Amino acid sequence: MRLWFLTKANEYHNFGGNGDNVSPALSWGDVPQGTKSFTITAFIPFYFIMVNVDPLLFGAVLSCFTLSSWGAIKIAGPFIARFGVTALLATTCLFMTAALGLFASNEWLSAKGMDYFISGLLALVLLGFGSGTIRPVTLANLDLSANTPDERMRVFARMERDFGLANAFLLAVGAWLLVSRDFTTLMLIFCLIYISVVCISALLYLKNLRSGDHSST
Repeated sequence: MRLWFLTKANEYHNFGGNGDNVSPALSWGDVPQGTKSFTITAFIPFYFIMVNVDPLLFGAVLSCFTLSSWGAIKIAGPFIARFGVTALLATTCLFMTAALGLFASNEWLSAKGMDYFISGLLALVLLGFGSGTIRPVTLANLDLSANTPDERMRVFARMERDFGLANAFLLAVGAWLLVSRDFTTLMLIFCLIYISVVCISALLYLKNLRSGDHSST
């Protein structure tokens, strides 16, 4: 095993860091015969020390996201039973848009007196709720009663695959925007994209409802 220690020049110039964004020069030799690949691991605690972030505080913030998502899953069923799927979908869209908007406006809110931590924590809680209700909303609109268990598993597997591919695409685009632009621009773009997708989906949903009403009459 070989260790490389990053210098100040390798530190990322954002989110508390003030380095030069210089990629470290990695090299290795004298490898055993037959070696076909290498594994490179980044030790996260070292990153926290560099950018002066408390790992315990970071874990607590992420726990808020997880707990919010878990709570959303727990209340999704009763919420749908009482108010309907459309109401939960509208609430999910509202919370997700509000979370992205908070992320995008954290500098403006900080200038108005709201701490970055408070606005970020609130945004993560809203984002966690929206993430937790996505699957219940999707499954509530699926009628797989006529499908065999194997067919249902294939449907769920395809859903998870497409969800993973969409996340990977968004992460790649987000990483590029974060490096080439800044965090505020990234969140604004994602917020606008999300609002556009929601509006288009709502229009298609209403169109399908109207066509269904016409066919029934």
